Amino acid sequence: MSRKVAIGCVVRNRAWILPRYLEALENIDYPNKMYLFLENDSEDSTLKILEEFNEKHLLMNNRKGDYCNLATLNTNDPNWARGEYAANQYANLAFLRNNFIEMFLGTDADYLLSIDSDIIVPPDIINRLMEYADEKTIIGAAISNIPGKPLDGKTPGNFMVRHPNGYMVHPPRYELTGVMDVDVDVIGAVYLIPRKALEDGVRYGPHPQGEDIPFCEQAQEKGYKLKVLLDLVCDHRMIRD
Repeated sequence: MSRKVAIGCVVRNRAWILPRYLEALENIDYPNKMYLFLENDSEDSTLKILEEFNEKHLLMNNRKGDYCNLATLNTNDPNWARGEYAANQYANLAFLRNNFIEMFLGTDADYLLSIDSDIIVPPDIINRLMEYADEKTIIGAAISNIPGKPLDGKTPGNFMVRHPNGYMVHPPRYELTGVMDVDVDVIGAVYLIPRKALEDGVRYGPHPQGEDIPFCEQAQEKGYKLKVLLDLVCDHRMIRD
C-alpha cells in the first residue's frame, strides 16, 4: 500500500485563492492522502470555506474518500502576515507552523506535504516527489518568489544557499531540470517532509530571513538531506488576480 501523505498548511485570509488551492489539492493524483489545515484569525471567509471543505470530506470519508482535519488557533496577533515586517513576525509564523506540526503528528500519515495556500500545484506533485523521497530526505517542488515572473534560471525561488558571510542567498544561476541537491541549504513553501524528521524534533523558529531557515538548519544538523526538484514547477500566485 502507498505511504499516506497529509497535505495542507496554516491559513489566514486566503479566501481570494482558497477555492482554487483546494481544487488543486483534490486533483492530486495519489491514492492515499488526507488534508490538514490550521486556520488562524481570518477576517474574511477563509474559515467558512475550510469548514465546507472539511464537511465535504467528512461525508466522503464515510464512502472511503480522502478525509480532512481542520483546527483553528486564535492568536489575535496582527503581525502574522508576511510583508508587515514586524519584529515578531517570523516568531509568530514559527509558532503557528509548529502547532501545525503537532496536528500532523496526531495523524497516522507517513509524510507531510506542506503547501502554502497561495500555491497551485500540479496533479502529479506527490508522485514526482515520491521518486526522491526517503526517511532522510526533505524534497521540495520549485516556485518563483517574484509576482508575475516565472522561474527562468535566474529568478529568485523557494530555495537558497549559504553565502560565505553566513547569510542565505538565492543562487544567481540554476538549471531548470532535474534535482538540485548540492549546497541547497534552505527550501520552503512547498515540500515533502518525512514523519521521522518531525518526530526527531525538527521545528521552525524566528530568524531575520524567515522561519524556514531554522527548520532547514535543524534538519541538516540531524542528518537530513535537502533537495529541490527544479522541473516540478508550481504556480505561486502571491497576489490577487
